Amino acid sequence: MKITKRQLKRIIKEEKASLLREDVQEGVSRGMHIAVWRTIEEHAEDLQLDLEDPSILVSLASALDTVARELRDRTRGPMR
Repeated sequence: MKITKRQLKRIIKEEKASLLREDVQEGVSRGMHIAVWRTIEEHAEDLQLDLEDPSILVSLASALDTVARELRDRTRGPMR
């Protein structure tokens, strides 16, 4: 099957747009990851929490699981 030059250009343009969208999403994800860690570290310091203490880490992981679950629930929209 042959494709025209115009079709090839359109395909390339669509793929480029798709890759750019993925890059933006990955960048946002990376940026949020860094921001969350900074916030955790700042609050841990303010509250004098030892981020090396396993019990603190378990509590923190539990809190983050709750936040993640709430965020996933928000993506589903209001329940009817």
